[in-house]
Amino acid sequence: MLLTTSASLHPAARDEVRRLGARTAFLLGGPAALSPQMEADLRAAGVGSTERIAGVDRLDTARLNANHAYVVEGANPDPNRGWPDAVAVSSLAAQTQRPILLVPRDRLPQPTQGVLLGLQPQEVTVIGGTAAVSGRVAQRIGEATPDAMLHRLADVSQYDTSLEWPVQR
Repeated sequence: MLLTTSASLHPAARDEVRRLGARTAFLLGGPAALSPQMEADLRAAGVGSTERIAGVDRLDTARLNANHAYVVEGANPDPNRGWPDAVAVSSLAAQTQRPILLVPRDRLPQPTQGVLLGLQPQEVTVIGGTAAVSGRVAQRIGEATPDAMLHRLADVSQYDTSLEWPVQR
């Protein structure tokens, strides 16, 4: 997963795309999140094809890529919140082919609840402490997935939480 600005491909991301020799890129988000210029920049960096996975908002985008689940805070007005846990778990989620579902701290949005009801996953891992995903939201997740093993992976900070990742969970 490479992070970039929404308007164009960041030079460091472009250099990594070239280094990897990437031929296909998956853009997670609509044109407001990743502009059409991003696709042009990827083609200029040598990417032959792009595939955009986009819902009506970031919660719906996460829903579109689901079969087993990690749940993280995905919306917060503070720019330092609402994304670090998702980034920290992204490699593990990719390795295990599990989606990262986004929630605001204090509610389980309908798109995310719909994914959980549709998936009926065997396991749901809430990433981050109650400052990121409240106990009430975890309870609602449990109610939506009564047969799933529900657990939380958290430590004293987002950075410490990211150090808790097992090789595969």
